[in-house]
Amino acid sequence: MTREEAIRQIILDYCESNNILITQFAKRCNISKSYISKINLKQFGKLGISMTYLELIAKGLNMSM
Repeated sequence: MTREEAIRQIILDYCESNNILITQFAKRCNISKSYISKINLKQFGKLGISMTYLELIAKGLNMSM
């Protein structure tokens, strides 16, 4: 499993355990719905998920980097 796939799974598990939608998670992280959708659909590109987005995702998960 790649880092991006692991992050995708963490996001999906978080949303499921907290009964929120992916779009609500995106809003919580201040990330566009389309970017979270790309992560969900495994379309993160050759470079993967940038550190900036990883920091925003961590913040949305109430974690620090």
